[in-house]
Amino acid sequence: RRTCLQDEYVSRVFAAVYYHDRLAALSSRLQQRLEHTTTECHPNGPGFLLWRVILPIAWSIVLVGVSVTVIGGTTGWLYWLVPVFIARLTAAVRSAWELLLHFGHDEARDERETASAMGQ
Repeated sequence: RRTCLQDEYVSRVFAAVYYHDRLAALSSRLQQRLEHTTTECHPNGPGFLLWRVILPIAWSIVLVGVSVTVIGGTTGWLYWLVPVFIARLTAAVRSAWELLLHFGHDEARDERETASAMGQ
């Protein structure tokens, strides 16, 4: 038997997993758009595979696993949520920083192109 508090917690965990997946899909679409619009430098650095592919898959699996154990009535795996959210926060900061750097790079390139066109 579950209590109302357990049902509410389970629904919140499922909502968090759902919104995480929606954000991951939105991030993926944004990344694809950025790759098609920028021509000079891509964020495919050494950590691209780790931060954009492996970690999102791993923390999605962990979140689903924690959700299943909570539904089963066990709370022993809840401590895994702390490293998952730290990794997600770190990945979000890295993505925002890369986006900021690429935006500045694109602005500088546009200014150079404008200046060279005006000089001709």
